[in-house]
Amino acid sequence: MNRGVIDSVVGTAIIGIASWLFITSEHIKDQLKELEIENNNLKSQSRDIQQLLKDTTNLARGPEGKQGPPGPQGPRGLKGDAGPQGPVGPIGSSDLSVSSLSPSSDLPIKYKDKKSTLSKKTVVGPYSVVLDSCNKSASRIGCDFHITNEGGGENLYLLRTSGDGSKVYLSSGYVTQAYEVHVGDAGGTSKSYYKFSMPVGLPIKGSIVFTNVDDNEISLLEMRMSSSNYLGKPLVAEFRNIVASLD
Repeated sequence: MNRGVIDSVVGTAIIGIASWLFITSEHIKDQLKELEIENNNLKSQSRDIQQLLKDTTNLARGPEGKQGPPGPQGPRGLKGDAGPQGPVGPIGSSDLSVSSLSPSSDLPIKYKDKKSTLSKKTVVGPYSVVLDSCNKSASRIGCDFHITNEGGGENLYLLRTSGDGSKVYLSSGYVTQAYEVHVGDAGGTSKSYYKFSMPVGLPIKGSIVFTNVDDNEISLLEMRMSSSNYLGKPLVAEFRNIVASLD
């Protein structure tokens, strides 16, 4: 066998080995990611168990007793003499402007403009997330959104209940994790997270649903995601002060 043939065989073998090593490393990255997410899920379950034990302990103590009636009112003291009246101050100029009457930027959106509940945008890492709408029907709130990959990894995980999960905080004080999530062609209610592809520059539509809600005023909506490029660092898209439309 001449040297040229030997070199060709050796070169082909080296290329094959390099390809195998690359594919194996990508597979290991995915496995590490899934282990990290499962670990977060176990932590969340542990916190739920601790909360359940705390609630059970509080239940065993029994309800607090009712407050007793107020006692009789004491005698009224003598009225003192009025002090001298102070001088009248100068008349100030009227500087009341329209801007001084405008609502604070911290007020919920319903006190500003209900139409502004649409198209709220936030950026987390290399991904931009736009909240398109939120609607409440019976005891469910559903929000539609779309995500655009501006230059990050093309594998993205939307966390439903894994780890802290995606959550909604209502103005009534109620907090709950997502019941159902969908992004692109992935989603459902059975898994704690869903993996989907995110080609660079293309907006991908999605939706997230919360159940057993008693209010349509959302103080905070947290959508938790994780990317293969951000292993162990959840990306949290936050949207505040939203009023869901009533169906």
